[in-house]
Amino acid sequence: MKSTFAYLASVLIIGLLSALPYVYKRGFAAGAESAQAALPHEEKPLARPFAPDSFADLSIPHPERNTSASQPTPTPDRSPESLAIDRKIAQFAPSTPIDQALLLWTEIEALPDGPAKREQRETFLKAFGEYHGEAGFIALLSDEGPNALRSLGPLAAGWAKNEPDAAWAALLAASNKGAIRGIDLRSVIAEVSQTDLGSALDMINDLQGSRRDREFRSLANSQQSTEAFQAMLEMSLQIPDDTFRERSMASLFDAWSDFDFNSSLDAINTLPDPSLAKSSMHGLLRSWAQRDGAEAFAYALENQGDPNVEGSLTSVARSWLRSSSAFEVDEVFDALAYAPERDKTLFDLTADLIAADPETTMAMVQEMEDSSLRQRTFSKAIHYWSRNDLDGAETFAFSQGDPTAQASMISTLSRSRMQEGGSLDPYAQAIGALEEQKDRRRALIGLKRNLDSLGTQASQEQAAAVDHILSQYAADMEGVTFMPDGRVRIRNPRTERIKVKTP
Repeated sequence: MKSTFAYLASVLIIGLLSALPYVYKRGFAAGAESAQAALPHEEKPLARPFAPDSFADLSIPHPERNTSASQPTPTPDRSPESLAIDRKIAQFAPSTPIDQALLLWTEIEALPDGPAKREQRETFLKAFGEYHGEAGFIALLSDEGPNALRSLGPLAAGWAKNEPDAAWAALLAASNKGAIRGIDLRSVIAEVSQTDLGSALDMINDLQGSRRDREFRSLANSQQSTEAFQAMLEMSLQIPDDTFRERSMASLFDAWSDFDFNSSLDAINTLPDPSLAKSSMHGLLRSWAQRDGAEAFAYALENQGDPNVEGSLTSVARSWLRSSSAFEVDEVFDALAYAPERDKTLFDLTADLIAADPETTMAMVQEMEDSSLRQRTFSKAIHYWSRNDLDGAETFAFSQGDPTAQASMISTLSRSRMQEGGSLDPYAQAIGALEEQKDRRRALIGLKRNLDSLGTQASQEQAAAVDHILSQYAADMEGVTFMPDGRVRIRNPRTERIKVKTP
């Protein structure tokens, strides 16, 4: 930590005091000037107006009142030291020197962890940033404590009340444009969005990848009026990145529909871009499914002819499944029977269906008409089942009546069994019970491939067990060659034709 902060501090100090305004588009110009200028605050202590709403219940005596007659009484969750910190925070003012502020920060960090300490940290850091801005940010960069990275975000949020561009530029530089996950960016975005939603969206657009998506989703979820959602929609339509704009629309309408379904639906119908309208509708339906899966699925099913709704059934069903308990999933399975492309939907939802009810899932897979898709779904389903319950998956596989499906499942499950340990004897018996050579060979090839893929993870006992099984059924493996690149060459001894299977 020490070397990291020393490096960041040196970089920021040099940049803030000289040329960084030319390096970053919004720069540190405002921040650099603030280091030379007089503090633009009145000389008054930190009282309730400076604390965020979430700290409205923080018990801080007003410094101008005579509190000697009724001092706060220590409680099990508030020690005398914690109450003393409250008083010091209440007296913290713009004129408090930075060195004294850092001493108070050290005292706060020394307190035991708990809700009270978290409130004190947030209150102090935002005030520190508001009063000392750039200088406070640089000072905190030199902190060697375990919470130093997390502290930069709240401090920058306080700084952003006066100089949002400079605060954001500093935080963006310290976090390598958001790549350093331990640095909180959300506090600054939330602070700026209270007065300038457009600037908050510009900040999010400075980020990349999943961090950008998460911060946008958080901002959308924080909106509390139809007017705010409408404003966010109009600004989001101007996002230059097509992919980010489409994902943002889905997140926006996900949050909007949760707040006011009817107005969000009306807004989708006004979107000029068909692809945006479709992704937005899908986001709305996913959110609806979390609240009322049956209604959302019925709407999606009945409106498959609507270009905006088309193709949404799978994602709607997935949201419904993930928000249902084990006692409620029967309704989802019943509804899936009416899906226009039921078999493909089952394949796409395999992992979620297995987690909800493996036996019912397997029964539905057994009814698939397309044999190729059925075998692929069996293999996929048994894989996910084995991750949750290997014993249950094996019991099902060994009792399976469809020999082709059984061979596929044995091939898949043997790897999980080797990873978890245990005897491979049941696999040898199950392979021997398969009547067709092609099915036995398929299971044996899977067994050998799984052993090879585990490499050094496989024990010598497991390797010996696999060799023993292969020797038992050597006649079935005649003409089979395992190639160095993982492919398997199968030569038919009667026709001399060669088939090569990739891993």
